[in-house]
Amino acid sequence: MPLVAHYPLIHDARDMIGGNHGTATGVVFESGGPIGGYAKFTLDSNKILIPHDEYISRKIFGKANSASISVWVYPTSYEDYG
Repeated sequence: MPLVAHYPLIHDARDMIGGNHGTATGVVFESGGPIGGYAKFTLDSNKILIPHDEYISRKIFGKANSASISVWVYPTSYEDYG
């Protein structure tokens, strides 16, 4: 399966492959990280929404019925919910 989206998170949530840009709410973008930038989420309401794209949906959920998503997560705090 070819790469259908890439979000390096350098200053914003722009897709560098297909133009399927995300919309960030309450997210702070910083320099650094393994690919040049990262998004910092400090509240439960912080988010990046990626709009629906029929081409990506067909590629991910179409004939292949599989997908791979890669993220780098660096937690700075932990809260025990249970």
